Amino acid sequence: MDHNHQPTRDVENNPVVLDAKIEKLADLGELHAKVQHLIRLEKSVEAKIRDYIEAHGPELLQEFNELVERAFSSLPSAAEHR
Repeated sequence: MDHNHQPTRDVENNPVVLDAKIEKLADLGELHAKVQHLIRLEKSVEAKIRDYIEAHGPELLQEFNELVERAFSSLPSAAEHR
């Protein structure tokens, strides 16, 4: 505002421009609630993954080992490269 209480052309200090920018900002309380909800979801998913691995870990490890063995058995041996 200038000395006559008129909006200035200075964008940085222009209250009309500042008000428009403030209106574009979301409600911080709402954003905080969304973040907290996402954090709870993340913790829930982590717990479910841990529970699944704990319950099925040996089978998963056995299957992984079998896949690795099959992959290595399909590679040409060093003797074949001579």
